[in-house]
Amino acid sequence: AGPAGSYLLDRWTRVDLAAMALGLRAFNLDTRHVIRKGGEPGSLFGLSLALHQQVSPNKVLLLIGAPRAKALKNQKSSVTGGLFKCEISESDNCERVEFDNDEDPSKESKEDQWMGVSVQSQGPGGKVVVPTLVSYLPTKQTVHNVCVSLGQ
Repeated sequence: AGPAGSYLLDRWTRVDLAAMALGLRAFNLDTRHVIRKGGEPGSLFGLSLALHQQVSPNKVLLLIGAPRAKALKNQKSSVTGGLFKCEISESDNCERVEFDNDEDPSKESKEDQWMGVSVQSQGPGGKVVVPTLVSYLPTKQTVHNVCVSLGQ
């Protein structure tokens, strides 16, 4: 990472250290209406979350990133990360969003691309942005912002 990346890393390290020193804790404010969603062990399912409103059909989805999820069936890599969409209900009804399913191993590698490390919704009827790290062979790595449309 360059100077900017180094600065951000140092800044977050200081924030983490300050949080540990202060003994900060996280908790669920509403303990009676808990919604739990589960993912594959080791996938880091739940590392990132976003709410997204579809316009047609009209529904609100919980989007969940899992940056260490196994690759999709057409990909040559084994661990790429993934994005899941879940209905806001008590059932464990999440499904993997299939996109960016192709991979040409002579030109790119999607191994450890950490898809799902961050998830952002554009708002009602908008797109969902999921950044990924893609390696262009033989030596170049770059961050891509993948936009996904989930209905309208």
